[in-house]
Amino acid sequence: MCIEQEISDYLTRSTKFEYFLIHHNPSFAKRKSDKKIIGINWEALADHIERSHSFATATQNFSTLKSQPPGFLVIRNEQVEWEPNCAIIETWKDFLINSFAQLRNNVAHGSKAHPSNSAPDRARKLVREGNALMTFIAKDVLHVDSWEEDIFFR
Repeated sequence: MCIEQEISDYLTRSTKFEYFLIHHNPSFAKRKSDKKIIGINWEALADHIERSHSFATATQNFSTLKSQPPGFLVIRNEQVEWEPNCAIIETWKDFLINSFAQLRNNVAHGSKAHPSNSAPDRARKLVREGNALMTFIAKDVLHVDSWEEDIFFR
């Protein structure tokens, strides 16, 4: 499968995953006010994961996400470029916010940097590890085998 298709599939899957998380446990919803959901409460999810899976042991299958988290898009000298993410990843909270959520943001916003700055092999590794992380959280942490249902909007 070409990298563009893998990225497209990942965006769809990560959207379904966020929808699943919020419906599975409303405490995983980040709220702007009492009611309006604005995303995922990564800290609440991290706390939940930590109760059953130690960070050091469970993240062995996510080495790229853990040791080389996805970078940030920045504007430097009026050019859009990638800047490395130098975050120290030592906890589930660090990992979910600085790696997993950042990967989702990068996929959602796309590579707006010049194509020569892209790294398809690295992107493929990150996307595959992101997919594996969603499966791990759903199946091993939340004990749900089937979470990739269709999403409908009103």
